[in-house]
Amino acid sequence: MTAPVITNATLDDSTITERESVTFTCNVSNTPTDVWVKVGSARVVLSNTTGTIYSASEKGWNIGVASYATTTITFLASNADGGSIPVNSDTALTVSASSYSTAHEDIWQAIYDRMEDQLVDPRLGSRSPAKWIFATFSDKITTGKDKYPVILVSRIRVGTKRRTYGKVHAPVRWEIDVLSTENEQTDTLTSDVHYAISTYLDTLRCTYGISNVEFDEDDDTFERSGIKVHMKTLRFTGDYGYVE
Repeated sequence: MTAPVITNATLDDSTITERESVTFTCNVSNTPTDVWVKVGSARVVLSNTTGTIYSASEKGWNIGVASYATTTITFLASNADGGSIPVNSDTALTVSASSYSTAHEDIWQAIYDRMEDQLVDPRLGSRSPAKWIFATFSDKITTGKDKYPVILVSRIRVGTKRRTYGKVHAPVRWEIDVLSTENEQTDTLTSDVHYAISTYLDTLRCTYGISNVEFDEDDDTFERSGIKVHMKTLRFTGDYGYVE
């Protein structure tokens, strides 16, 4: 047996937030007993996946790089005959802290993208233009019965920061309005919105730092440009946590 040799050391992402994950992968020959990656002062152990391929995923907060950034990622391996020559990946890794200043934009975009990914337009293929999910209410998008249904994703509201045991938390809130000229369709789309968020909670917690999500809803009926519109509003609240 000879000392292990590392090749094809790679990362699947070069820039992540503290709540996101990066996957380290490499090939190691000569039957290693230990394979790991050194990221700053952190150590990430890699496990054998297939043949000579070793891999592991780690979240940014576990890597714990000083100042949340590093330019050196070193892959190492060892066995009874010794250790390998350290191999640096061809891509440096940067880990950035979640930012209070961009929370509004980041979280809103995540919610908006989730609606676009999960909701199916009942008038799919018959709209011109095809857009039906918006950020604000506008006469241009709701003039005429054929413009409905419409989904509105309001801007995120992030409250006052408070510090607890080294973490900073802030209450977060967002609203999603469902508008339709058909009451039954409003109910159906409301259920779809709720399901899209309730099945997204792990991502909201792990990627965007939003936990303890709760919601309530209310409904309203009004007339706009001679058209009777049914509206349901889903209000979501949670706790946004990050590191400063």
